[in-house]
Amino acid sequence: MISAFIRKLIEDELPQDKVAVTVYPLDDRSSRKLNYDIVVLTISKDDAINFTLDLIREISAVHPKSRLLVFDTGSPNYREMPLYFREGGYGYVSVSYSVDTIKDCLIRLYDGHRFIPYEGVEWILENHKDAFSRKAKNSKKTKLFTPSELCVAKALIRGERVSDIARDSDRKISTISSLKRKLMDKVGVNNIIELRSVMQSMEESYS
Repeated sequence: MISAFIRKLIEDELPQDKVAVTVYPLDDRSSRKLNYDIVVLTISKDDAINFTLDLIREISAVHPKSRLLVFDTGSPNYREMPLYFREGGYGYVSVSYSVDTIKDCLIRLYDGHRFIPYEGVEWILENHKDAFSRKAKNSKKTKLFTPSELCVAKALIRGERVSDIARDSDRKISTISSLKRKLMDKVGVNNIIELRSVMQSMEESYS
């Protein structure tokens, strides 16, 4: 049922020969020779995390040029989501998301971008400020993000530019740039790539 659902979305939005949908056990070796833009791995809440990570690593090794989407058939699991990205995932969605969100994810991956759901970014930033603050300069206490900084952080991690954020929020580019600098100081990183790396290496924060 879930496989049919995601396949129907793909049929509506993307060239079918460029996207593969797989579950365990993985497809036979003949299909592994095809050059897919996206490989969708459907996982279950009953799957052990180590088992899921092994599947992600295997698919990433077999399809190194493909972008892997982890499609969760259960409720969103933001606690484990950073591990999916660390092992090779390019996107994560849950079946509980709206159809529009899942379509947006597929299109963004097809265009070569990563997709971290808005709610997932929010959860990580809210629940791992302690991890960020350990890296913050000259700070021994957890620093809270202001609402404006939090909005900018989410947008930056989604890949939006400062000018785009300014336009969408109807604010000056200089204001968004200032918020970005303050956010980076609190997080203790120098660029968005480092911020993503921190997010994707969260295992130490809850292992």
